[in-house]
Amino acid sequence: MDSMLELFYEESNNLVTEMRESLEKGCKTGNCGQSIIQDMFRGVHTLKANSTMMLFEGMASLSRTLEQLLNCLRNNFKEVTDIDRFSKIIREYLDYVKNELDAIYQGKCHDAPCDDIKSEVKSYLTDLTGTLKKNGTQIKKNDEKKPSKNKIQRYYIPSAGSVPARSDDKNEKSKDGINDESEKPDSVVLLHQSELERLRQCIEKYTTLLNTYNNKMDDAIERKFFASETKQFNDTKDELNDIYSSIVNGDFIAVSKKLELLVDEMSEALNKPVKLLVQGEDLKIEKKKRDKLSNALIHVIRNAVDHGIESMERREQLGKSPMGLIRLEFTEDEDDNLVITVEDDGAGINRAAVLQSAYDNNLIDSISGDYSDEDIIGFLLKNGISTTKEPNDYSGRGVGMDVIVHQVNEIGGKLDIKFREDFGTKVIMTIKKTELQK
Repeated sequence: MDSMLELFYEESNNLVTEMRESLEKGCKTGNCGQSIIQDMFRGVHTLKANSTMMLFEGMASLSRTLEQLLNCLRNNFKEVTDIDRFSKIIREYLDYVKNELDAIYQGKCHDAPCDDIKSEVKSYLTDLTGTLKKNGTQIKKNDEKKPSKNKIQRYYIPSAGSVPARSDDKNEKSKDGINDESEKPDSVVLLHQSELERLRQCIEKYTTLLNTYNNKMDDAIERKFFASETKQFNDTKDELNDIYSSIVNGDFIAVSKKLELLVDEMSEALNKPVKLLVQGEDLKIEKKKRDKLSNALIHVIRNAVDHGIESMERREQLGKSPMGLIRLEFTEDEDDNLVITVEDDGAGINRAAVLQSAYDNNLIDSISGDYSDEDIIGFLLKNGISTTKEPNDYSGRGVGMDVIVHQVNEIGGKLDIKFREDFGTKVIMTIKKTELQK
């Protein structure tokens, strides 16, 4: 399986699981308030971004439609009143995405029809907007402004041996009784968390037994006699730890490739020459954390290209190179934490636009106050704040920064943002590692 496709599969599966758990929790308590709505919105928004970039139009199209419904709910309702209808639509959406992911996983055709689910979503949205109009509530527009240019075409063709094999698949065996698929070096095996936990416990048990064995060999002659066996035991322990680490941890190489493609696509669609430079992508971190960071980075990079990098004409007026530059760097600090830095040479953060959005969302009483850079950043990180008037495929929902904050906080990370008008923006994410290895 292509490394980017594998990453997309893992990230999307994790999102579907998290969304399903959040929904079931709300249904169980009989309370689907803003917390549940925001969880669904963040998940659908990220799935839309990922599937759009990978050109899985079925998922992308359905996600765009559902996003409009969720956007209406989060902006105009404190909670979901018709929980049965809401939960039915979300479950159908999650089932559809899961089936699409399974088809991709098995190397089969995807983009199954989803018109029935779309119709349900649109019908629900029509009923909600009708209720709002009846009550005299002004509704925010949901229409998205589409990029004028076609997206870059990418095709993923499963080749022999590239399709991952589940541990419970009953694949045909060769005449010797050996599973041919398992012998192919490029095949991918996906493991459940419970299986990883069993492996970890077995390694711990083996290590404990080995330490007991070593401690009992006090006699120097005895140690010398069993030196070869002892070395083999210790080498096996190290190899098991290496295997476990390679399963649990992952680097950012596939993430970087995905972001480079995203920048290329947006550069063409928005008619902005932009270059992404990446350093340190071979650093490794626990895959669960990497996937969260990957989702956050998509929104950081999209914001940098869409909001940060100016048009060629504006850059020339400022004496800048016509090509915008974004630097993505993965490093470790003195405390051995993972530090991800995204820095662009664009316009910085539009203070006036942030303040106007904060005012429109009733966060402040006036836009003429004396607000510090920290205040501006604080407003920007609030849900619903956007500096774009017309939403498009890349931004404008006021959810991008919310996703970044949510993903970073969820893994115990720290987010820091700095900017200078006309000189650019720097986003720094610091994450405490679990098992970070070079």
